[in-house]
Amino acid sequence: MFFDAAYECIYVGVTLGEKAIALRSKPNQGFNSSKRGEWPLAIDSMFPSGESESIASHVFWCTQLFSPYPTYVLCQLVVIARPIVLPIILREPLHGQLMWSLVQELDPFSPTPVEHWLFSGGRTPCTLPSDWKTFRWLTVKPRLAPFVAGTFLHFLHKGPDSGYDDSDRFLRGYERAMWPAVKSACSELRSQGERGGGQDLIQGALDGYAVTLHEALKLPESELDPALLRLANALPSDNDEENIFTIAIPIYMYLKRSSNLRACFGPGCGMTMQRNEGKPFQVCSGCKVVRYCSKACQKRDWSEDRKFPHKETCPVFRRLLAQPGITLNCEAMDFQKAFFQPDVHVDDQDLHVLLMSATDSDIPKEIKFAVMRIMVPNINNGAVNWAGVRAAKVTKEMVETLNEWMDEQSRARRSGGTLDRMQDIDL
Repeated sequence: MFFDAAYECIYVGVTLGEKAIALRSKPNQGFNSSKRGEWPLAIDSMFPSGESESIASHVFWCTQLFSPYPTYVLCQLVVIARPIVLPIILREPLHGQLMWSLVQELDPFSPTPVEHWLFSGGRTPCTLPSDWKTFRWLTVKPRLAPFVAGTFLHFLHKGPDSGYDDSDRFLRGYERAMWPAVKSACSELRSQGERGGGQDLIQGALDGYAVTLHEALKLPESELDPALLRLANALPSDNDEENIFTIAIPIYMYLKRSSNLRACFGPGCGMTMQRNEGKPFQVCSGCKVVRYCSKACQKRDWSEDRKFPHKETCPVFRRLLAQPGITLNCEAMDFQKAFFQPDVHVDDQDLHVLLMSATDSDIPKEIKFAVMRIMVPNINNGAVNWAGVRAAKVTKEMVETLNEWMDEQSRARRSGGTLDRMQDIDL
């Protein structure tokens, strides 16, 4: 009872009120300010025993399964301080312990816990508390436990400062243990029929994890229920405008990630806002996309001798974001639709800078290869057919054969072939 109440107090403390630290997640919002007037005033206050020991303690209480609040609190710590928390929870044995607790929460309905052979090494990282069946939030409220675990997984995937591979790194090595639990949680939440209170959001997150795990484990389609099967087969086709992939998508992903990141954009820096005493970084006054921890980092990024220093990219970003209807405060498909409106004009040089910057960033490698799949057929003797690039779409057939094409291009690159054409485009 004491720890349940204590964790509920912590959760309320970081989430309740318009000045709550968990709500100050935009890049221009800091939290180390006496004007805010609410706990915690500094990031160190959230880790009283030191970062590693405090986070390990939270993971331990998650594994005790007596309450949803330890998982909720750990989720909020990911929202508030991902650059600090994520590297720690990815270390073993904490990683395995947290995955185990999420498995139990995702699937509390099974008569026996998930078989231990599904975990790496054939051993479960933890054991169920002997009195776990008395925990009413697990046994009486059938939707709450999967919803709690799903909330954690959602914010891990899409929370502030998230990287495109964070969820893949988190799942790695535990796919077999997570698959039946995530699949069960998807079915349970869907069977309730009720919506609201964020359930659609969490349902979508869990469905996405289920499809990812299914693909990673190379399981047959028969393992998917009809709803997940429809999601897994939602590949782009020439007649499906909502799913078509064009060059606008990687540009959006790159700029969206850059504008949302609470970290210094200076070359070789990467200092995060959390390591800056909770103070937000200054945004570039020109493009208003990237941020810097100091004038020194900004000057270095502006003039550093590389293909596209910020001196080159800043005016490109400004010109694009000044176009009618172009904004980063939207979903990818809305950005793509606006990008191809008749009154939006992006010249060849700007398009080149945007695409090369995107492929040189940390967007997923599959997206980078999709860009190359569009670009390579439109390059001839170093000259680019930019009209062809603009008109190109990644079709269903291209998606289905993308892995094979990636392997072919990697072999070509090793031998100095096709892929290297991307590096020396003649404009």
